[in-house]
Amino acid sequence: MVKDPGDYRWASYRAHAFGINARLWSPHDLYRGLGMNGKWRQHAWRDLINETLDIEVLAKVRHCANTGLVLVLGTEPFRKQVHRLRN
Repeated sequence: MVKDPGDYRWASYRAHAFGINARLWSPHDLYRGLGMNGKWRQHAWRDLINETLDIEVLAKVRHCANTGLVLVLGTEPFRKQVHRLRN
């Protein structure tokens, strides 16, 4: 693990957040939708990455990950939809 996402060599963070050229990276349409130009998109990406999760949400994510995603994380309608798809 790294303290800063830009420290991980294989992450696309530096390309998304600072526009640093990466040979194996191409921007996704959702990323392009974050702003009208590169500077706006980069700023929006850094803001997204800097958001923190509530402790309750983090606990649910960890629980789902630790149980092999037996439990579906999401709203009740979403969980019902996933349940229908599984059966």
